[in-house]
Amino acid sequence: MPVISVNKEVYEYLRKLKEEFGLNYSDIIMILIKLLNSNEIPSLLEQQNKLLEKQNKLLEDMCNLLKELKSLMLSKTVLERTQQTQQESVEISKEVYLPSFVRNNPWLEVLAKRGIE
Repeated sequence: MPVISVNKEVYEYLRKLKEEFGLNYSDIIMILIKLLNSNEIPSLLEQQNKLLEKQNKLLEDMCNLLKELKSLMLSKTVLERTQQTQQESVEISKEVYLPSFVRNNPWLEVLAKRGIE
């Protein structure tokens, strides 16, 4: 049986493949030679590229959805603060600035909520 010399890095790589697949060195080298001589590598790379493109599209869609969600949450926060400010201003106006006949008027709250709803 002929003997070939390989550097340590190649030997370690072949040894790992041998252990992982339970093959001998000759079988591993033959599989690698057949892979190099076949058209499978370009086809596999093309499939991989298509999958990566799909993955990138999904990630882009997810980023857009997250931006939209962030915008919606910001809008909700602004709306809540606006409503709170309007309620506080109605309460202040009832207590301080309005005459007594308006302060005790139950319709004031109804009218104040009209702009909020």
